[in-house]
Amino acid sequence: MTTDTKRLREAAFRVIDEGGPSWFSAEQLGIKDGLDIPEVDAQFIALASPKVIVDLIDSTVYPGSKIDGMKAHIALLKGSIAQVEQENERLREALEWYASMAKRMGDAVLDQDTASLVALMKEFAVEYGKRARIALAQKDTP
Repeated sequence: MTTDTKRLREAAFRVIDEGGPSWFSAEQLGIKDGLDIPEVDAQFIALASPKVIVDLIDSTVYPGSKIDGMKAHIALLKGSIAQVEQENERLREALEWYASMAKRMGDAVLDQDTASLVALMKEFAVEYGKRARIALAQKDTP
């Protein structure tokens, strides 16, 4: 970074830190409001806000830092997506199991097969207990 670039960046940060007015518009800099700045220059100055200057300098002086930051963010998002997909699959399997149990119990009720219904209720209670313990154990692990 050259000395001029460094000074320009520091000056832009001072303007940002001091919280001065938002930045000048081309109209504020134009001849109408008393300043004698040609319209094309006024438009350029209006676009060159302190934040734009800092972003421009940082993107040219530290080009990899923003890209590296974005890559890290993308990797984090991919990890989160994988976790959500894994949880979604686990929930889908649980829902399929509950649906099959409900169908089997419904069939036993329609057939008035109390022995099968009692056996299914026992199987449901035991299996549900195992699934609940597994789910709770997974919740406690990071």
